[in-house]
Amino acid sequence: MFARDWGFTRYLKGNVLDWRATSPKDIPHDPGLACSTDNIPALVEMAMDAEMIVLAYGKLHNRFAPLVHEALSAVAATGQPLKCLGLNKDGSAKHPLYLRKDTALQEFPTPF
Repeated sequence: MFARDWGFTRYLKGNVLDWRATSPKDIPHDPGLACSTDNIPALVEMAMDAEMIVLAYGKLHNRFAPLVHEALSAVAATGQPLKCLGLNKDGSAKHPLYLRKDTALQEFPTPF
């Protein structure tokens, strides 16, 4: 919905953790299982093909912080500007599921 409202006809979606689950409780406790070695290179490839990068990963458990940092660093290294739909108190990018349709884009403060 956001991408369409911004005038885009397609969007690419990637996840910091490439483990798929309908409930966060189902994500493996071990970060090595929750994120494959192919995931971050796939995120970088998508970022390089994107006209706009909007981070929207939401709050993840602290055990995944190194993966979040690695993914953000790799995507930021593409030179593309990073945007988000707001920040949570912990500095993570807000997930769009809980946001109003008219939420404005803002710059994502690069934490490194």
